[in-house]
Amino acid sequence: THRSGRAGRVGGDVSQNANAIMLYDPSEGEGKLLSKLKESLRYSQGVHQTAEINGRPLPTVKELMNSAYGRVKMRCDSFGKDDEEEKDDSAEKLVELFKTKLVEEEIDDDVDQNAILIDRLARAMAALSNLDCIPKSRSLLTADPKK
Repeated sequence: THRSGRAGRVGGDVSQNANAIMLYDPSEGEGKLLSKLKESLRYSQGVHQTAEINGRPLPTVKELMNSAYGRVKMRCDSFGKDDEEEKDDSAEKLVELFKTKLVEEEIDDDVDQNAILIDRLARAMAALSNLDCIPKSRSLLTADPKK
């Protein structure tokens, strides 16, 4: 691991919880020292601490994509609504402009307008996600593709 302990000093308030992510191979290196690390965290600097080390598997590609969708949806839902008391009028005007443009756009009668709008919305959300593809599952330790 590299300086994972710095996360505990975020904001200078050591009474608040912080998370550190440590990647390790359970069969080698830090993996073999995990029980000693847990014990040393419990009695750091002579004071009993409540620090815990919880193992968690890496997120799956499906979990990553669900999270990306959730972030984009939240971003879209909150656009122009940073403060409920003072809605950003200029953002609402921008939304209305795009709505008007979508309604005014002429689409051939033989084409399903709903399918086109859903496709546009999906492409806009994909662009907002800052992803250019669905990530492939691979090992973070070796970068080998998982089978």
